Amino acid sequence: MNKIERIKEKIKETEKRKKEQLLELKELIRRKIIKCPRCGKGTRLSSWTFIKKEYYVYIDDKGNGYWKSRQAILCDIQCPKCGKKIIILGHPEKDKIISYLSPPLRKEELFENIARTV
Repeated sequence: MNKIERIKEKIKETEKRKKEQLLELKELIRRKIIKCPRCGKGTRLSSWTFIKKEYYVYIDDKGNGYWKSRQAILCDIQCPKCGKKIIILGHPEKDKIISYLSPPLRKEELFENIARTV
């Protein structure tokens, strides 16, 4: 095996390890317990509903435009036990939740349920 092939093989191995580590990270975060400030029950993060807030951006006076999502920290999550909706920035464990929502993982990978609201 020449040097080029060895380097290519190392890159493949590194990419495979990275994918495995991302999968492990995702599963660890999904199992993290978040406590509801209303009912006091702790539930896995993945069981909460992420409520994506969107708004419409007008690009002309004819009503043409597009939908844009707000930053995750400005969105809500909903307790699976009591149904309480709370903005992430207002949650007592906001720092923990915000750190979980940071790249490289996306909301869609962490929450089983994602809802949309305007």
